[in-house]
Amino acid sequence: MGNGERPPHNAPIPCPGEVEEREASVTEMATVTRNGSMTLMDESSESEQVPLRDQLSQDIARVTWGGARQFAASLVPFGLTLQQYFTLVAINRAGECTMGTLANHTHHSLGTMTGIVDRLVRQGMVNRRSHATDRRVVLVQLTSSGMETLALVEEMRLVQLDAALKKMGEPQARNLIRLLGQYLAAMDLNTSDALSGPGALA
Repeated sequence: MGNGERPPHNAPIPCPGEVEEREASVTEMATVTRNGSMTLMDESSESEQVPLRDQLSQDIARVTWGGARQFAASLVPFGLTLQQYFTLVAINRAGECTMGTLANHTHHSLGTMTGIVDRLVRQGMVNRRSHATDRRVVLVQLTSSGMETLALVEEMRLVQLDAALKKMGEPQARNLIRLLGQYLAAMDLNTSDALSGPGALA
């Protein structure tokens, strides 16, 4: 072909094998960033990517422990610790229960549970009395102050959730719920496994 001549319009089309070789030589790859958008990443950093299992484990830890720390900080203005809050939730669900039942529901030893209830009694959030026919059995029940505090905490928790949902947007939030449902099913977790969590009050 002489100088200045254009290549013919009927130039041969690369065969599939050539196309695959060209694609294999590309040094960039598409990957999903943490915020869900697509970006290009050099193949040299592929080995530095976090394995799927490790990334899932890290994110669940961030949600679990980071969320717990955030929620614990939110309880400070109400004069509650996480343990005290979950104890109030358990008593609220039971109505009135023995110390033994409360310890089982909150997965604490009876000695630990006694200390937590002692503090709640001093704060005026829990009443404690002996059983009418068996004074060895101790019963606990929320006071009106305890029920009011729980209602205020729940209101605060819903405000936090609404703020998060607003940032995410409804489509992303619904997708998250769907994916969480799939994860819970894959891990064989059911409703009873979450009865001691914040949502138990609902």
